[in-house]
Amino acid sequence: MSLRDKIAQIKIENLESQMINYYSNVCGIKKVNNNHVVNMRETKRLKYPDGIYMYTIEQRNASHGVLIFKQTLLNKKVKLSLFDPNGINNVNSGYRLHFNEIENIVSYDLTPLRVWNDYFGHCGLWCIIFIILYNDFDQDNRKLFVMKISGRQNYDFRKAFIDDIYGLIIKSRGFDNLNETYKFVQQVKNRITSVILHNQ
Repeated sequence: MSLRDKIAQIKIENLESQMINYYSNVCGIKKVNNNHVVNMRETKRLKYPDGIYMYTIEQRNASHGVLIFKQTLLNKKVKLSLFDPNGINNVNSGYRLHFNEIENIVSYDLTPLRVWNDYFGHCGLWCIIFIILYNDFDQDNRKLFVMKISGRQNYDFRKAFIDDIYGLIIKSRGFDNLNETYKFVQQVKNRITSVILHNQ
């Protein structure tokens, strides 16, 4: 990893922390090993509010970023939905997240059918993009984005998109305040909108 990419990674980690302050439904960041049991069982002292949790999975020589959405249903059961930018066929590939399926409803419906993170390993950045997509666009537009960014036929388009977002990270000062985070979020929203409107 080049010095530029190492600095960019630090900025992305700062941006992840800012997401908690920026969006009310982003609840936390957790670093775990590559064979982890997801435990969101609440106690009197320990609470896990519904929302988005960012997970960084430490692997041998790298790390991988995923999201877990926690939702309490009307029947009081807890639904845990995984977003993995590597696509549904690569869930638990190189890592292992264990869910208690007796106590929880486990869903993979937020994970794209085809890989997004197939260029340069931008998993953490894709997770941030998904948080913005989920919070600022309705379901129909989210589906359009997924359709236009996914698949082998869209590789060049997807690469240009993530390169552009990565360029915003490189140009940033460091995401140590909400003003810079706000500017980044607006820029990403504009680029997501461009994807949605592409070829319409």
